[in-house]
Amino acid sequence: MTAIPNDDEAAAERASLLAAAWAVLETTGYENLKVQVVLRRAGLSTRAFYRHFKGKDDLLLALAVQERGRAEAILIEKTAEGSPEERVRAWIDAVVSLLYGRHAGPRARLISSLPAVVRPNLSDADDVGPAVGPSTTTPLRAAIAAGQAAGDFPNADPEGDANLIAALCGRLTEMTHPWMPDDRRDGVAFVTDFVLRSLRA
Repeated sequence: MTAIPNDDEAAAERASLLAAAWAVLETTGYENLKVQVVLRRAGLSTRAFYRHFKGKDDLLLALAVQERGRAEAILIEKTAEGSPEERVRAWIDAVVSLLYGRHAGPRARLISSLPAVVRPNLSDADDVGPAVGPSTTTPLRAAIAAGQAAGDFPNADPEGDANLIAALCGRLTEMTHPWMPDDRRDGVAFVTDFVLRSLRA
């Protein structure tokens, strides 16, 4: 009979499964993610997998929650100081960096597609909440609100503007129009200029 892992061993086991799943996602995409491939990559058994996850959808949800937490921590750190305009600039730069990073493709696609992929197969749709909530825009809303209070962004709508800016940044890597810059830095400058001109209006 296999011994049940202690808390430290269980945490290491779960971390190995998540790391293996991210590695597999880089080559397969979430549509073709196979639990058995993840287990081979992690060097763990099916029994180990089901100690932590109910199935593939539960694994995808855990990946999205992990990535959401990572993104939130980065965005909070990057926007902690500076004027409202500097904080907006920092938020855009950080978000685009997350989307353009080496691992960004599968991570960004998983986050953006999670509701359609996972929700139909969960018994409780509220389980999706932590992964797809608006918390990554919280620092941006705070920066816009500070700019509104200071008179820098006189007609801003912190909630609505933050959502629109987030959507624009999310689409940046998908845009192929001739007027859209190819280089990440040029893309950041392009979006930042447009956003700040709009907020100042």
